[in-house]
Amino acid sequence: MKLQLMVLCFLVSFGVFCQINPKYDSVDKKMAVIPADFITTTAKIATYINANFKTDEDKLRAVFYWTATNISYDVKNMLVDNSLETSQEKINNTLKSHQGVCIHYAEVFHAITTDLKIKNFIIDGMVKQGDKVNTLAHAWCAVEMDGKWFLADPTWGAGGIQNGIFVKKLNNSYYKVAPSLMVESHLPFDYLWQFSASPITFDTFISNKITKTAAKVKFDFEQEIIRYQTLSEMDRFFEVVQRIENNGYKLPVVTAYLTVIKKNASAARLNSGVDKMNRLVTNYNQAIVYLNDLVVYRNKKFNPIISDEDLVLKARESKEKLTKCQEDVYAIGDVGAENKVALSTLKRQINDALHNSEEQYQFVQDYLKHSKIGRKMMFGKLSLFGVGAH
Repeated sequence: MKLQLMVLCFLVSFGVFCQINPKYDSVDKKMAVIPADFITTTAKIATYINANFKTDEDKLRAVFYWTATNISYDVKNMLVDNSLETSQEKINNTLKSHQGVCIHYAEVFHAITTDLKIKNFIIDGMVKQGDKVNTLAHAWCAVEMDGKWFLADPTWGAGGIQNGIFVKKLNNSYYKVAPSLMVESHLPFDYLWQFSASPITFDTFISNKITKTAAKVKFDFEQEIIRYQTLSEMDRFFEVVQRIENNGYKLPVVTAYLTVIKKNASAARLNSGVDKMNRLVTNYNQAIVYLNDLVVYRNKKFNPIISDEDLVLKARESKEKLTKCQEDVYAIGDVGAENKVALSTLKRQINDALHNSEEQYQFVQDYLKHSKIGRKMMFGKLSLFGVGAH
């Protein structure tokens, strides 16, 4: 069984309020009257947005406005563990209840924006108001538009908590924010998402001494983001861990996040192993089909007759496929305790099948060395090579 990755429960802190920007009035008004039939899924919301707006600029604003004005912060459940929920479950529950915490805002924003084919990522990090760093982790989003990266925090853009009660009030200060400005209040755990050639450290953020001076070591975040997108899930996690550790981590909020990421990295490693094993089982069973086909043909005394070249090819197919299976099975890695026996059994079956295919291949080689009469004298009864149950 494929392992489920752990998910952090991201929590929120709110910024100050600001007035609605008239620049977005036309977009906001259309999103304010979206029919109820269109708000049951993120795909439908995206369909409505595509039908009403032409530019990515307007579409992105539509996503931010809808997310920030239609989801209320769930103060009552802000400390409830949602780590067992999948991303889709978070989205479904939020669209149904119109409530959530920061990860729910971020997931909905991310899903709609993705449906609109606008590149974006969910960012995990810590935040501060004034000079005080929040002890709880937070989630917001990054969006690429016209070759530039911007940040949006639909949670802080939705309103704030006053006397323990959520007060809804649109705050445009957290829409399409330049990374150099956002880093003053929002610091990603992974400095990749600072979108800066000179990313700041945790200590700098905590000390409130963010400066514009260039770092001695330049970080090519644009190329690193491109490379990041090519990595496997497991490799992404391991590189996140490395960057966080290189950046220093003293606050409990960072340590807690790092602990979860390390667990996710381990889970991703196991998932990768299980995926490899499942693919190998498919390849192994296909190889067994080739092997059994050869054995059946041998039991029929190689009738109907095919050319010697085709016979060699037929014998080689199963041998080569099983040889590849044997190479792959020892490169699977960790599959978890519950799959350890299955992996061991698979190794044994592959080795046995490969041995059998080598015998069949050698029989064909010997067969081809004989005359017609000698060939007829070589046959004996054989049984099929059984396929193990997986």
